[in-house]
This record gives sequence, C-alpha cells and structure tokens, in this order.
Amino acid sequence: MVCADAVGTVPPEWGPGAYDTGFVARALLDEVTAEVAAAGRGAATAVAIDPFDQRSWESAAAEAVSRFGRVDICCSLMGTTGPRAGDGPLLDVDPASWQRCFEVNVTAPLLLSRACARRMIEQGAGGAVVVLSSYAAVMAPVTSGAIGAARAAANMVTSSLAAELAPHNIRVNAVMPLGVQSGDPRFPNPGLLRRSGSAPSWAASDVPMGRPQTADETAAAIEFLCSEEASYISGVCLPVAGGSHTHW
Repeated sequence: MVCADAVGTVPPEWGPGAYDTGFVARALLDEVTAEVAAAGRGAATAVAIDPFDQRSWESAAAEAVSRFGRVDICCSLMGTTGPRAGDGPLLDVDPASWQRCFEVNVTAPLLLSRACARRMIEQGAGGAVVVLSSYAAVMAPVTSGAIGAARAAANMVTSSLAAELAPHNIRVNAVMPLGVQSGDPRFPNPGLLRRSGSAPSWAASDVPMGRPQTADETAAAIEFLCSEEASYISGVCLPVAGGSHTHW
C-alpha cells in the first residue's frame, strides 16, 4: 500500500523555484504504485490521505486490511524539507514553517504507525514498524535545525512505541539516512543540493565513505528491519550514513 503526504504540487503563491518534498504529483504516485506492484509480483494500491488526521490513517489501515487481509508491516517513510518546512537558521525560521516540519516529520509518521499497530494488536500475531528518521537527528546541522529537531523527536517516538508495543510482539525501529542520491530524476534531493551544490562533492568531504548513499542502500536497511532476521531488534535508530558517526 502506498500513501502520499500531500497529493498535488507546491502552491503557486509560494513563488518560482519553491519546493517542499512532502508534495507528490498524483501521476507520480500512481507511477510508483505500479512499479511497487510489478516489483512485488502482486497487488498494490495508492491512497490519498490527510496526513494530520488520525481518522484518515485509520481508514487507510482499514483499506489495507480489506484489500490484503491483514497488516503485518508498516513503513512510515514520510518527511519533508523546504523553505516552508523548517529550512534555514533557527533564528529566522517562521513558526508556521517549523510547525509544518514537525507535522510531516513527526506527527504524520506517528499517526500512521499507531493506526497500523492497532490492527496488528487486533490480529494478535505481532508485526514490524519502521519509521524514517535522519542522521540530522544525531548531529547539529547548521541551517537545518528544524529537521534535526523533528527527526530527533521521531527517534524518541520510535523508542517509546517500541517499549509500548513489545508486549504485543510488535517491533518498532527507525532508519537514519544522511544524504540520499537516488539517481532517478523523478526524485531529486533539493535540500542536499542547497547545502553543497553537488551531492558527490559534499559527500567526498563530509562522509568517511566519500560518496552519497543510494536509495537502495536505505531500502535494504528498512527491508532488514522488517524481516524475520531482525526478530529480536526493536527500539533501534539505525544510522545508514557511511560511517559518519566516526567523523562528525
């Protein structure tokens, strides 16, 4: 099941060149859904929801159960950056921009995770939840303090949910990527480019492994945490950051 934070494009009144990575065009959402279905050799469905409304997430979880029979895995892979989503020095960040950063990066993942966790509890067979965090949660990113604070909050949500859901055999973990360069022009990383002008040049100087990470490298960590191979791992916020904890 594929959900989108906000289906559509950045409002035109934001001006030319404005971006917010929490928005996705409906055509792209449908395209990715078809790719997921093809890769999984099975059904996939896309649902447009209100990411800040618990009832909307409950409806999405109910639709997943109706279509697939149950919910065993929940990947809350949501996030946003942008001039109106917390970018900039903390001294200058507008409160509305700060609020959007926290709503998309903390509140929405929590609402989705607990909607699916309730279904898992009803089923009685456990499950796995993975939350998208960021390495910004454990470093002090200059001019990106809002996203760092929001992802640190997402890490605490992960730890707290893991403790709450452990008696139900539901594992909750997070992944903390640093600088993803997908190589797919459909999925740019404007925040990373804003920081350095070039993902490779930034990684060469700031990441011990000397390169940005691929989307597949992040996905592999998520897949592992969802799998039975991680059956005794919960409450972990896993860095996927090229050894950066040895460098910052």
